[in-house]
Amino acid sequence: MGTITSSGAPPYAIVMQNAAPATLRATLNFTFFFGATTSLVLLASVGRFGLHQLLLGLLLLPALLLGFTVSTRLARHVPKGAIRHVLLGLSALSAIGLLLRAAF
Repeated sequence: MGTITSSGAPPYAIVMQNAAPATLRATLNFTFFFGATTSLVLLASVGRFGLHQLLLGLLLLPALLLGFTVSTRLARHVPKGAIRHVLLGLSALSAIGLLLRAAF
């Protein structure tokens, strides 16, 4: 979870808010993939990621495949303008969450 929350996806989303949806998805997916891979390699190098964690992670594989299948079908039906609003909304919620966390 640390990788997802610190990968920089909200800034990427803001910068690329007017990009084509396919380009936006590819960029954000690469950001998450690179960040997660780097984190796992570094965690493994310090002994904090091993076989047990890998097996636990594999339990999430069915949900990942289901999400990929559903999102691929739904992506065709979401208007380009809606994607921009959702991205900006999620980025705003992230900022509010950070501010609340810092305040309390």
